[in-house]
Amino acid sequence: MSDSFSARRQLFQSALFQDQVADRLELDRGLVYPAINAMLQADMIPCRLSRNHKALATDGAMILAAIGGRQSLAASIVRVGCAVCAMNMQHEIGAPQRGSGADMFPTSASFSFGTDVAEVLLNLWRISRGSSTKGFKGVTIGIYWSDVLGSTLFGAIEQPSLGRKRTYATQALPAPPGGGDWEFIQMSAVGGTLYSPMSILRFGALLDTSVEETAAAI
Repeated sequence: MSDSFSARRQLFQSALFQDQVADRLELDRGLVYPAINAMLQADMIPCRLSRNHKALATDGAMILAAIGGRQSLAASIVRVGCAVCAMNMQHEIGAPQRGSGADMFPTSASFSFGTDVAEVLLNLWRISRGSSTKGFKGVTIGIYWSDVLGSTLFGAIEQPSLGRKRTYATQALPAPPGGGDWEFIQMSAVGGTLYSPMSILRFGALLDTSVEETAAAI
C-alpha cells in the first residue's frame, strides 16, 4: 500500500471532507455520505494508480459517478457507480477549439465516461497551474437513467455555449439516419444528476487543496 493510497483513503474517510464535497456540489449530505462510504467499503476508492494526479482524478470521477447515481443501498451505489464510469461514448458533437489552453472539455480518444470525467479534472488542475486562465471554458457533467429501474444509463459532458457534447450510455444508441453526425442529441431520461460548471470547479479545487502537503499531492 503506497503512501499516496493511504493519504487519499484517510482523506475520503474524513467526515470533514465528505461535508465539503456536499457543500461544493450543493447536494444533500444524505446523498453524499453513503455514496463515498459505499465506494470505500467496496475498495473502489482510492484507486491504485501510481501517478498522483491521475489517481486523484480517477477517484474524483468515481465519487461523482457514485453520488450522481442517487442510490441508497450500498450494493446499488457500487453497482450503478461502476456502471456509470464504464459507459462507452456513443456520439460526439462539435470540434475542438484551437488556441485555448484553458479548456476543460476532454479531447483525448474516449475510453469510458469515467476516464473522460477524470480528464476534465486533470484539465482543471492544469489550467489552475498555468500562467493565464483567459478564455476559460468549463463543462457540465450529467448522469441520467431511462426509467425507474435504470434499464439504461446515460451520461453527458457538455459545453452548451460552444455546441460541444459527448454522450455516453450503457447500451448502444442509434446512429444518425443516412450516416453523418447528429446535430443535437435528446436523451430519453426520467431522472438524473447534473453537475454545473461551478460545482465541478469547486469539487476539483477541493480535491487539489485537500491533498496539499500529503503524499498524494499533485
